Amino acid sequence: MSANKLRRRARKSAAGFTIMEVLVALGLTSVVAVGLYTLSRVATQTFQQQQRVSEMQLRLRSAMEMLRSDLSRAGYHSTPNSGSDPTVCPRPVLPVTSIGATIDAPNPTHLQGDNLFVQPVRLMITGNLASTDEYKLGAVVLNRVRVQHRWDEWERVRTAQDMDRIFPVGRLVRLRGLDGSMQFGTVRATEYRDARQPITNMPAIDLDQPVVVNDGSTSGCGLNSSLGWIAPVTMVEYRIMNAAGVASNAYLGSAPFTEGKMDLVRREVRRAGGTLQPVMGSDLLVAEYAVDLAIGAVFDEGPLLSSEPRLVRYGFNDPVIFQRLTMPGAGASQAHRVRAISFRLSVRDRTQDPEFGWTARNAATEPLTRFRVSAVLPGAARVRTATGEVSLVNTSTRNLR
Repeated sequence: MSANKLRRRARKSAAGFTIMEVLVALGLTSVVAVGLYTLSRVATQTFQQQQRVSEMQLRLRSAMEMLRSDLSRAGYHSTPNSGSDPTVCPRPVLPVTSIGATIDAPNPTHLQGDNLFVQPVRLMITGNLASTDEYKLGAVVLNRVRVQHRWDEWERVRTAQDMDRIFPVGRLVRLRGLDGSMQFGTVRATEYRDARQPITNMPAIDLDQPVVVNDGSTSGCGLNSSLGWIAPVTMVEYRIMNAAGVASNAYLGSAPFTEGKMDLVRREVRRAGGTLQPVMGSDLLVAEYAVDLAIGAVFDEGPLLSSEPRLVRYGFNDPVIFQRLTMPGAGASQAHRVRAISFRLSVRDRTQDPEFGWTARNAATEPLTRFRVSAVLPGAARVRTATGEVSLVNTSTRNLR
């Protein structure tokens, strides 16, 4: 090869890339970089979305289990309906029912003009939710009830704090005689004694009114002796409300996390005169960012003298349910006829996703999948819903009609 050819080849090698080659390389690099960025952004958004969905599912599961647990004990150590139960005598002024329900008013739903057909239920459950035991009576004198503390059940009540937790002032109690007769009273004071105390020095519970005792010489109401059992009766309500300041919130802060925020709260209620009042400090946060609670029911509509049941199912929030499962003091209840309760709970994402398109529902039968949080920002918050059903064993076994 001649020297001139070698010099030309050397100059060509030293010249580098042409402008066209550089532009092509830069274009390809940009395309790859944009693709990687887009892929990374989509993956991050998908991960965050799945994380929020998992969080909603966790909130739903824990709330559903609590609802299921309380509903399964409705009427436990109590009565399905003191107004129709023949074993309850005398009957309390304010009826005791295992289940009560009503459409909450005013409607707590945020942006009701957008979030159509959402009408949360206020649900009340009554039963022994404080313990698994009833306690044997030792003596009854007027409004003072003595409890036999040498029995196995009382051995689990180890301190005065345990007694105050089971029989706090203001809580309802049920007294049951040896013949099955029942009556109700309200705790006014307690005196604790443990199993080491003499048998004559038993713990005491003072009630708001004298216990009616019947020695059998008449056909009137009352326990047939001082013997029998006593059990606490807890009344709790579930409702969707703004829980700020009344319950511990996991997600505190400023908007958008607090905008339109409602939660499912469980609180104990007690009788004060002829009304029900919430117990201060009893609020329990069940599910944050809850948007709807609905119930359905199965009633036994068989004739009074028939031994065969006639079960009829009513769908979620059917008006018949609220006509029959009235709240205490709001009219005659048919809680003794209910055989099962179905429940449906919906919770939303903490924030509104601008890329999750907003469309309002056209009917209550359409699934609730999105919820409008901000009226000015685009998008919607995702909603997850779960349903469950519980047979009310403590009511069904009584078979009252």
